[in-house]
Amino acid sequence: MTFTRNGEAPVLNIFIDNIIIEQVNTFKYLGYYIDNKLKWSDHIKFLTSKLSFSIGCLYKTKSFLNIEQLKLVYYATAHPHLLYI
Repeated sequence: MTFTRNGEAPVLNIFIDNIIIEQVNTFKYLGYYIDNKLKWSDHIKFLTSKLSFSIGCLYKTKSFLNIEQLKLVYYATAHPHLLYI
């Protein structure tokens, strides 16, 4: 995490059993994307790509499915991503 004004993270060399731990800008933990500045931009990009796929499924199937079937498609594609936020 970076708490400096210039936004540059200090270089830290952390060792566990004489193995250096790599410093990364973004990592995934428990389904959330966390970056070194604690911003949500990478996680939001991931969610928008998943939700755009779900919206596309609903759009393509709306002409030949009834409302109950569309709800099933919604609960199968979009709802799990919104529920896990």
